[in-house]
Amino acid sequence: MAKHHKYGGSTSSRWLNCPGSTQYIQKLKDQGKIPKISPSNIYSETGTVAHALGEICLIKGYDIKIFYGKTIPEVIGKKECNKYLDQKELKFIDISKEIINEEYIQAVTTYINYAKENTDKDSIVFVAGRFELTDYVGAYCGGSSDLSIIHPKRK
Repeated sequence: MAKHHKYGGSTSSRWLNCPGSTQYIQKLKDQGKIPKISPSNIYSETGTVAHALGEICLIKGYDIKIFYGKTIPEVIGKKECNKYLDQKELKFIDISKEIINEEYIQAVTTYINYAKENTDKDSIVFVAGRFELTDYVGAYCGGSSDLSIIHPKRK
């Protein structure tokens, strides 16, 4: 799993509103009062599976509906699935048994529709792209983005 930045996008609402929170949280981690790494749970892993499913559909062009009632490896094969999901990182979900249900379909459809509605032939699209901003902002800052869309010809 990729290292998290001190000033990452997912925690920006906290550190932008309370700049000292980042140092305080690090102090609590160093003292062992809070975990250094957020523990996984069924909800975070469900999100990981949904994200991988959306990534697969956008990159490979699959219609999300073909996954309904099946597992991801059942549809695309175990080897291809391993490119998007690492079973070793999943403690609560067995990807070979996780049936794609209506909730997955709805969530991933929203993601796919957003991508389609906001891109055109000139768009540059990054799915699950990592970015580094440290050189630009002077602090260890960056992270990953589920979806980045650049419109070079728009003004």
